[in-house]
Amino acid sequence: MKHIDPASQPTEERQLLAIALGALRSYQCGNSASDLAKEIADDIEAFLEAPAIAFLQEDALDVQNWVYGAMNPRSGAGDFVRRIAEACARADWENYPILRPALLAIAKKYPSYTPLGAGMRVGAARK
Repeated sequence: MKHIDPASQPTEERQLLAIALGALRSYQCGNSASDLAKEIADDIEAFLEAPAIAFLQEDALDVQNWVYGAMNPRSGAGDFVRRIAEACARADWENYPILRPALLAIAKKYPSYTPLGAGMRVGAARK
């Protein structure tokens, strides 16, 4: 079995694994709790179904370009838009998924800040 350094595992993953381990150890001792099993399975399923994007660097190229364009002082972006872009560029793996829906909404409202030029919309299909 491959050794995994616990310190390298994200917090939410470690929490889900610890909960699942506790339940499995309980079952090993003869306990049964179908409600607990369902709750743990639902939590793990929700985690696995969540978007896998954790950082701006892993996001779609048009999203990255919009963020870096909005951060450019010559872009004409206002302070609010620029600060949202800066926050998204600096966000860690825990916080980027929280900021991403707001980022996409703001990028859609202000598409001209992309270095790809006005009219390039974030989330548009690429050819």
